[in-house]
Amino acid sequence: MYLIIKFLWSFLSKLNIDNANGSTLLFVGLFSILLIYILYLIIKGYMKLYKKFNKPTFIAFIPIINTIGLMNISGVGFYWFFVIMFRFFYELLDYYLVIHIDFLSFASIVISYFGYAAISYNLAKKFHKDESWLFGAIILSSIVWALLGSDEKSVLDTNVVVSKKSYLDKNKTVNNTQVTNSNSSNISVVNNTQVMNNNIETLDESN
Repeated sequence: MYLIIKFLWSFLSKLNIDNANGSTLLFVGLFSILLIYILYLIIKGYMKLYKKFNKPTFIAFIPIINTIGLMNISGVGFYWFFVIMFRFFYELLDYYLVIHIDFLSFASIVISYFGYAAISYNLAKKFHKDESWLFGAIILSSIVWALLGSDEKSVLDTNVVVSKKSYLDKNKTVNNTQVTNSNSSNISVVNNTQVMNNNIETLDESN
């Protein structure tokens, strides 16, 4: 979403309207409308995604806050925020302090995508998506996340518990049902042991 807004702003700011002819202005107008419509669909998809998690939908309209909202519903730790926003921090540094380093500019994009990957990884687990969806979510995160919210067939599995470390966690994902079954098995073992002990005590008393 941030990239679309930035691209639209950059595109319009560099346009020389005074020297543009009619066909150029028509193309610019249609292209701007297309980008705005895409932005609208993304925000709408975000709202539906938040709704699936029973979160306030107005978060989708607030920059940075909507990123924190995505982190919250995906279950990643807050430290991922600094990874995701690394690019934004660098651009502020570049704009206000006029410090531009080509390598750091590229590195900031790569680092931010590691944060987007963390959100996408956890969302993929919660909605039982395959690796191809995860790959698309990493490359086109905003669009794919919006489609996840808009897709009625994508159902949230509340039994899936994800790690705050996301893909960095060695234990990966734990299922609540599996934990419950494991606990039930342990209880059954304990109960069986108690029954055996009681039978042994009864035999000893009989002897």
